[in-house]
Amino acid sequence: MIKNLLLAAILILLSSCGINMGQEANTHPNTNLAYPLEKLGLSVDTSLNRSSQGLDFPTEIKSKNDEAYRESELANLDYGRLIELSGLNIRIPSRCQVFSDGDTYYIDFPYSDSYSIYISLKEVKDMEILQESDIYDATKILLNKRNPDEKLLSEVVNNKLSNVESAYFVSQGDKYQMTHFLIGTPGSMIHFTIYEDPSLSQASPYLMEDILTGAFRIDDDPIDIQKSFRTYDSYMDIFATKSIKLGKISSKIPENFLLDHSKENLNSFSVKKEGDMVSKIITIAFDKEDRDIMDVFNLDYRGLVYSENIVTGSKLEFGEKNGLSYVRSKARMYMPNFTLDGDKFVVESKDYFITFFVLGPMAESNKTNLMSNSIIQSIEQN
Repeated sequence: MIKNLLLAAILILLSSCGINMGQEANTHPNTNLAYPLEKLGLSVDTSLNRSSQGLDFPTEIKSKNDEAYRESELANLDYGRLIELSGLNIRIPSRCQVFSDGDTYYIDFPYSDSYSIYISLKEVKDMEILQESDIYDATKILLNKRNPDEKLLSEVVNNKLSNVESAYFVSQGDKYQMTHFLIGTPGSMIHFTIYEDPSLSQASPYLMEDILTGAFRIDDDPIDIQKSFRTYDSYMDIFATKSIKLGKISSKIPENFLLDHSKENLNSFSVKKEGDMVSKIITIAFDKEDRDIMDVFNLDYRGLVYSENIVTGSKLEFGEKNGLSYVRSKARMYMPNFTLDGDKFVVESKDYFITFFVLGPMAESNKTNLMSNSIIQSIEQN
């Protein structure tokens, strides 16, 4: 069984310098792939492997199959392998290897000097956590049981719009940032932790979002999604100049967004070109009702926002603009005909909360980020 000393050894190994992993850890003939956990002496574990069932998870990988991934590819990996634990089917990147030590499994990435990432997963055995029927409450207990040396970077965030029941929080160790998330399974829960050196890469939000979207219970069918990597640069209007009213809050959005759905306190705006969904903005107004901003951020939005699979992923950003507080996270919307990438943020006024989903093309994430900034700058109390 893995102990704290072994985990510390893993962290030391992954952060060490001067190790020629390509020569010393490569036990896979005819490839250039090397795995840091092999250097530690762990063995590949194939017991979780399942057939792919014809799964398709769109990607745009340009590096060769026998090479490590490029840092730029981590946001949209090739989730071509299928493993199963505790009744949950889980897609993992095709070039990753699964290792184990006792009842803990590790998804290790090919060695690269441009990132240092691995993922641990194990079935939850703690009865205090398991007795919680709500995954959000269970994750709050997990947060309180974390290693006391871990600095908390982001409190528990609900992912109630995702394909599976899940919630997460983000912490920081000496070198590695850790994204902890629970996923509910038919009879238990699985605790995932993404370990990433943030000085090299910032891919954890995308890894968690894709893993959550690709996971499905053994008695369910996987969802179909489509990712377009087309460049929409000429269609991206990032400056918020068109006014909209949201209760007693006013905001602005780019001029080329058109209202395509309105119901009660929800409005949806979109940009479509040549039949493709380019960008989408969704706003939902909530009365305060003695709730705080995190209560609203963690609401179960299912039934409000169509049937989209929307997943949040990053540590939270708290801010204030024009006297209004907001909380923000990265988010992705997965659909059978498109996937959009961007932000979710909640703005608090005297009487209302307004939730925004600001989402754009996969290939234009920087511009979508600028669009979110422009919208936040424009929000005012009437």
